[in-house]
Amino acid sequence: MNSITVDAHDLSLLPRMETDYEHEERTVRPGDLLPIRNGLLKWYDVYRDDYPIAMAETASARAFVQAEAATGILAADYGLGHVVHHQSGGGTFLLVGVWRGHNELWERVYIRPTADPEAPWQPESGNLFHPVACVWEMTPIWHERNAWSRFLLSSRDDAALRTFLADQMTGSTR
Repeated sequence: MNSITVDAHDLSLLPRMETDYEHEERTVRPGDLLPIRNGLLKWYDVYRDDYPIAMAETASARAFVQAEAATGILAADYGLGHVVHHQSGGGTFLLVGVWRGHNELWERVYIRPTADPEAPWQPESGNLFHPVACVWEMTPIWHERNAWSRFLLSSRDDAALRTFLADQMTGSTR
C-alpha cells in the first residue's frame, strides 16, 4: 500500500455530514433471471429488512424492464447484464446494467416515488453529473463486476455462461 500524506490538508474546510444521519444495512435478494429481447438479466431487490419490496412491485418493475428492452434501448452486446431494484425512502430505483465492449458496464437508471408504485418510471437523465449508485446498490454491482471478470477469464462456453448466470449474491450489503 502506498503511503500518502493527509496531515498537510486542512480538514476543517470540508463540509461535515449531518450528525443525525444513521447508516443502516440493507438486504439483497436475488430474483429469477429476466428474459429480455436477445438476452438475460440477473435481478436483485435491495431493501431495508423492516420494509421489504412487495412481490407485486417486483413483478411490475420486471414487466417495465422487459417493455423497455423490447424497444431496443437496453441492448447489450452479449445479451447479458443485471438489474438492481432498490426501494429507498423517497424513491424506488431501477439500475439496469448491460455489458458492452467486452469489459464495460453501461447503466440506465429509472426512478419513481416509493409511495406511488403506480407512477410511471422516469429515466434519470439530463444532468452531466448524475447519481451512479448508492452504497447499498454498489454491493450487487460489485458482485456482478467480479462475476463478469470470472466469466471473461473462463472458456466462455455454455458451461461458463451457465455458471455466470447462476452466480448471484444474497444477504447483507455489509
